[in-house]
Amino acid sequence: MKLSIESPKVDLREYTEDVVEQKFRKLEKLFDKIEKCDIVIKKEPKGLVDKFFVEAKLVVPGTVLFAKETGDS
Repeated sequence: MKLSIESPKVDLREYTEDVVEQKFRKLEKLFDKIEKCDIVIKKEPKGLVDKFFVEAKLVVPGTVLFAKETGDS
């Protein structure tokens, strides 16, 4: 599986990127036909707490799966 992690305007630590990659690599054990996984991590300041957005797009034969989650820092 080809994996890409983008984080525009977010300075990710190497540890964070490693954890994200490990989590998504586990998907290969469940479904070995995943061709590509694109992950985008964004941050938007909201008052005292930053809000993070994570989007994941999985390309598998015949379809594209997309998920999006938000959370506070």
